[in-house]
Amino acid sequence: MNDIKKEFFPILFSPELFAKKDEVFKDKIQEKITQLTEYLGKKDFLVGTLSYADFIFYEMLSAYFYLFPACITPTLVAYIKRFETLPGIKEYIANPSIDLKYFFFKFT
Repeated sequence: MNDIKKEFFPILFSPELFAKKDEVFKDKIQEKITQLTEYLGKKDFLVGTLSYADFIFYEMLSAYFYLFPACITPTLVAYIKRFETLPGIKEYIANPSIDLKYFFFKFT
């Protein structure tokens, strides 16, 4: 996940984000997302049980869901749904004052 963030973070807040995002995804990120998806496999969470890594992974997938919707496979959709239905997380997301897409609307 850190390799993916390292490749994408430099352009994330750049005015060139939408001009370069597809190129960066194809050249530097797509393969790593595929590897993480294969590693997740049929497990509920990355290491089998909920861990800190899952919070980072969910955050990353949330961003990629909006920026690169084609990369979100059925396996990743199921993972996102599992994470979002966790006690505490579900209530947090349901709070009307929480906008998980807040940062993305600034760019569009």
